[in-house]
Amino acid sequence: MQCYKIFLGLVLNGMKVCFEASQGALALKKFVEESQKLATECANLLNQCSRWEKECLLYDRDREALMEFANEANERAKEAEVCVLDIEDELKNASE
Repeated sequence: MQCYKIFLGLVLNGMKVCFEASQGALALKKFVEESQKLATECANLLNQCSRWEKECLLYDRDREALMEFANEANERAKEAEVCVLDIEDELKNASE
């Protein structure tokens, strides 16, 4: 009877160890799956970030081109104003 109890204790202990190992394996599997999901999401975010960086670069180039255009337009407006003043002076002198 004593041998039976020892044997039964060993079997139950072995089952407990197997159960705990199984639970550990399941937890590890879940951890790996979650890690893979996070890695995929990180890759997606990096791709999105890269696309936004390219888009920002394009917007920056457009902004610079618009600033250059505005500066050139401002210069032409100043030149036109000088021409108008010169013509006004010529008209004044011609009418005198």
